Amino acid sequence: DDNLQFYPNPAQNTAYIHLNSDVDLQTAQLKLYDMLGNEVVTMNHITDYNFKVDVSSLADGCYIYKLFNKGLSAGTGKVVLQHNK
Repeated sequence: DDNLQFYPNPAQNTAYIHLNSDVDLQTAQLKLYDMLGNEVVTMNHITDYNFKVDVSSLADGCYIYKLFNKGLSAGTGKVVLQHNK
């Protein structure tokens, strides 16, 4: 997606996000959903174009991430979580 990079993919315990400088940090919101559509992570009050997300408490599997900017969808993608056993 042009507005964000979500890496590494697959992620283990921490994922890193880089937002495009066109994103308005005042209104940016990142949400992570499981494959059933349940919202499992919400990040508000994003203060930097580079930040990390702790995903260690989430189960292994595929997730959908969505970036909202000024209340509108600004990017979406899939990430796989695969924790080391």
